[in-house]
Amino acid sequence: MVQSSVRKHSQLPLVSVIMPVYNTKEEYLRESIESILAQTYKKFELIIIDDCSEKSVEPIVRSYHDSRIQFQRLSVNRGASFARNVGFHLSTGQYIAVQDSDDISYPERLAVQVKYMQKYPNIGVMGAQYREISSDKKDTVLNKFGSPEYLRAYTLFVCSPFGHSTVIMRRSVLAETMIRYDHSVICDDFKLFMDLMDKTDFMNIPRTLVSYRSYKNNTSHQKEEQLTADVWNVRVKFWKKDLKLSDENALLLKRFVTDEKLSLPDLRKACNIYKSIVFYYAKKYNNPRMAEMAVQVLNNAYQKQNNSKCTFFSVQRGKIIDHTQLRVIDPIRRKKLHKENMRIG
Repeated sequence: MVQSSVRKHSQLPLVSVIMPVYNTKEEYLRESIESILAQTYKKFELIIIDDCSEKSVEPIVRSYHDSRIQFQRLSVNRGASFARNVGFHLSTGQYIAVQDSDDISYPERLAVQVKYMQKYPNIGVMGAQYREISSDKKDTVLNKFGSPEYLRAYTLFVCSPFGHSTVIMRRSVLAETMIRYDHSVICDDFKLFMDLMDKTDFMNIPRTLVSYRSYKNNTSHQKEEQLTADVWNVRVKFWKKDLKLSDENALLLKRFVTDEKLSLPDLRKACNIYKSIVFYYAKKYNNPRMAEMAVQVLNNAYQKQNNSKCTFFSVQRGKIIDHTQLRVIDPIRRKKLHKENMRIG
């Protein structure tokens, strides 16, 4: 019986959990490490990269006498994305799991994700639902359900399709594509997913497997404005690879999706450019979900432009339908709105 159990364990795929650390509070770091060591799936290696923290975390890491832990301290602070790439270089697992040093994985996380990865060999990047714990002790479950088609559309037109600490990836996909985290941008996870989008399929497990800690000192809060700008620049760069999108039109689109007020001609132009982009990717990926994602952005932009909560656009059979002439708009603009029905398809 013991030999059978050992043989079964040896046949399981190894998971490499990569955890970059920089000045993380000891309490949070210990919770994060212990959440991995407590996994019901036992065949993993935990690779902890200290990104030259002001005070070395080595004594904390070494206090856990577990042979599955690897530790390396960088001599210079290079950022989390560089540290993750170092961790990947040191890893040997068939699957690569992401874990930020202040987040907490549920005990069944790796077991559930390995099971799904084995069941769906076409999926190269997989996430899960996650619970966000804020500094005021309130928590919210964040759901990003959807098919690979939905997640591709979500990435192209909304934001990152994954909570980063919920992600597990196939080593083979990263090895074959040579795609890594880009440490020239803050939104390194979003950039990675954009780069991988054409190479593999995405999936989110409809189950909460991670608690994500949200507080003022983490990167997303400290550099929110730059993070938003980086996400936009990464997305536009991707669009420019496929489309003849000028810098002038890219800037107009940026103004369109932010709070900046546009003239009526610019508003019309931005809307038409945006819809042409949606039409292109809907055809490229044979993906009608593109229109659904784009309508979210179009409605949000028009609502801000007109200080209204009306629904200005909807989707019918994969086509974007314009309702602007039927809605209560800013009186100054209402009589000027273009009345033609703008459609995709």
